Amino acid sequence: AILSDPTIHARQTQLLIVFDGMDNKTLNQNFPTDIFIRRLRVKLGELGKGRITLLENRDKLRQLQSKELEQTGEGNAPGPAGIQPDYSLTGTVTEMANRTTSYFLVDFTIVGLKGADTRRQIWTGQYEVNTARSD
Repeated sequence: AILSDPTIHARQTQLLIVFDGMDNKTLNQNFPTDIFIRRLRVKLGELGKGRITLLENRDKLRQLQSKELEQTGEGNAPGPAGIQPDYSLTGTVTEMANRTTSYFLVDFTIVGLKGADTRRQIWTGQYEVNTARSD
């Protein structure tokens, strides 16, 4: 749905997007909300070539760099700025439950981080999931 959105499709430049996580508004605070954003990340990676570039979250990148790169003697100083994202993609999973089923609403938003789109929600999307409860 992101790639077919007229606002996204009409853009002349590639979108540089960082995934910024999911809010968990379900009854189970251990619910694996990242499963939804991981699926979206894979689909965008497969289908968005040339139109969308996915960037690693800064904190996750720093953790990986400190684990895998040799120390340069500069302590814990952050690395060079590198590519800066233009947009952040976030999501929320909300649950409404009754005795036998749970209804999940999963919504995503892409927000501008800089330039003319700063703070502007350039895209929103959602999907719904109904499941039997297993309490």
